[in-house]
Amino acid sequence: MSDSERVLTIVEISRIVENGDISNARELNLTNSNITSVEDLSSMKSLEKISLSGNKIEELDFLYQNINLKAINLAKNVIYKIPRLHHLDSLTLLNLSNNNIEHIENLDCLPSLRVLILNNNKLRTVPSLSQLKNLETVILSHNSIETFTLPLRSMPKLRKITLSHNNLREFPLSEKFPVLHELRLNSNKILTLPHNVGLMNSLKVLDIGNNRLVDVKPLKDLVNLQDLNITGNHKISADIPEICKSLKFLKILNSRKVEKRTKKVNQANRKE
Repeated sequence: MSDSERVLTIVEISRIVENGDISNARELNLTNSNITSVEDLSSMKSLEKISLSGNKIEELDFLYQNINLKAINLAKNVIYKIPRLHHLDSLTLLNLSNNNIEHIENLDCLPSLRVLILNNNKLRTVPSLSQLKNLETVILSHNSIETFTLPLRSMPKLRKITLSHNNLREFPLSEKFPVLHELRLNSNKILTLPHNVGLMNSLKVLDIGNNRLVDVKPLKDLVNLQDLNITGNHKISADIPEICKSLKFLKILNSRKVEKRTKKVNQANRKE
């Protein structure tokens, strides 16, 4: 073992958990500790939350026996692969942002997963996530993703998708987004919006700034939209007034509050 390697051992963990009680410890937090690998944690049978962000860990093999885990945060490490965590039926949050992951795989065995955070990795494609029926939030920004499709019929709880700063040229829709509230697609290469964008009828926040859009008229069908960013699309300025008129609930446009005209109109009518 080189001097630069630091293995986190069970003995060391026993010194920091309450009363040194490894078997009943529910949380382990050792961020920014220069850890390169971790000993098998099977003796931590009650572990529910682990945070080892900001280290130099390459693999997640040490978590195979921690069946009660609900939250894993290993952001800012050097992980290159998502292992098959087939025993983590209770896991609701997986944060592997800022790593070296190239493929999304082995997630079909996480039935309780609600939040998936994989921003700032090396992803190029996204497979079907339809097996994650409880998924609510997907954060995949700052990758190199070129295509993204999602069979949303089997994902009834999805509320937030973040795909900003990728290489997307389109965002196709095939099914209705039943409860999607927030969609961030800024800083991609998107040319057109899907004609059936109205399928996202629950959408309240949409960021499609800094793309290559030439027509944003389909946005008129997003009847519940409250916050819209379309800056940086230089060929659509003529469409903006028409869109604003159609979106009755719009409160913020391009990070600025939208002037409410209804009150002024009512005041004018009273004077008449």
